[in-house]
Amino acid sequence: MNNSDKDLTFESDGLILNIRVLLLIEYKSGYLFELNNDGYYFAIGGRVKFGESSLESAIRELKEELNYDGLELELIGLIENFFITGERSVHEMNFVYGGEVTDEIDFENLKSDHQGFNFLLPEEVQSNDVRPKVLKQLILELSQNSKEIGEFIHLVNRD
Repeated sequence: MNNSDKDLTFESDGLILNIRVLLLIEYKSGYLFELNNDGYYFAIGGRVKFGESSLESAIRELKEELNYDGLELELIGLIENFFITGERSVHEMNFVYGGEVTDEIDFENLKSDHQGFNFLLPEEVQSNDVRPKVLKQLILELSQNSKEIGEFIHLVNRD
């Protein structure tokens, strides 16, 4: 296997470190999310590959998940996400990229390993189970213009 095919994930003794990109994509006055099989929403994205920049990873994930090319993406923040899954403790470093899709998205023809893709208005983000939870704070600040794209934001989520 080529090193560039390997995810930037390290596991040892029940501890996991993931390096990921999280795409906060604006669409129709809302944001794109995928609905997990466990009933919560999460932003599209995925693990960075070894030797791949976070921007290259964000572009690849956008193509893999939405079959979308050519979107201008901007690094807007970093979310450190700490949570437990099963008996394993996870520490994720999420490079958050923002962008806006103005074309129509055919959600019916997108492949999902979960319940599918959807967009949520900012007020729907606040009333739904969205993970990591600090995305609610970030989207609230962006929707109230208290934070602007171009201003780097660092958030920590501990579940």
